[in-house]
Amino acid sequence: MRNLTNKKIEKDAVFELVNYIEDHIDEIILQCMEEFQTLNRCRRQQGSYEKIMIDRYCVRNAIKNINSQQICISSNEEGGDEKEKESKEERHSQLKGVFPEVV
Repeated sequence: MRNLTNKKIEKDAVFELVNYIEDHIDEIILQCMEEFQTLNRCRRQQGSYEKIMIDRYCVRNAIKNINSQQICISSNEEGGDEKEKESKEERHSQLKGVFPEVV
């Protein structure tokens, strides 16, 4: 952490991070097992050998899936879908006259 932030870090801050990881390690392990089984299922379908050990890709995908499940979608009152539609149109406003709209 110190290399990343170039700041001194209190021991309590490190312990807080360790506690967070310890609290979520069971969830990460279970998700890793699901990722591992999915990967082996795909490998069987392709005719490849199944993996024996969980690799870093399983862990990485498990953490991504856990984090993506924690993202909540806001209602229309808070921005939601209407705001997303407007932002897409604003980003591509220079293409409005180039392509005809499909109805």
